[in-house]
Amino acid sequence: MSIATQFQANLGAEVTALLGSKHRFFKSRMDIRAEAPQGHNVVILSGSNKYSPFIDVAFYFGKNFAAVKALEPKHGLHHFLYHIQKYSYNRASFSEFSFDGPCTWSIDINNPPSNLAQEIAAAIKP
Repeated sequence: MSIATQFQANLGAEVTALLGSKHRFFKSRMDIRAEAPQGHNVVILSGSNKYSPFIDVAFYFGKNFAAVKALEPKHGLHHFLYHIQKYSYNRASFSEFSFDGPCTWSIDINNPPSNLAQEIAAAIKP
């Protein structure tokens, strides 16, 4: 595992802990999931480390619907982690979120801001 990937995994675990017990972090896909009516919500941490040790951190908001999930194997369809999604750059269009801070972060993984996980958790939490 690269240092950047390990950084993201640690960040995902820390953000998940801040979001509370109904959220679970899946390191293999770098996603945070929470049960929701008729399915689950998912936040996928996305990072680019083209200019290592700097990475850009953003995320996708997604929704997985139980009814669609049940149909996927019956029709030979691929199982999707989420059925609809929005990228954090488009976060301002989510009317249910009141957070007006950043939607992406450019981080030096050798010297990350101490409040990074708190900021990301605030951006994700409705």
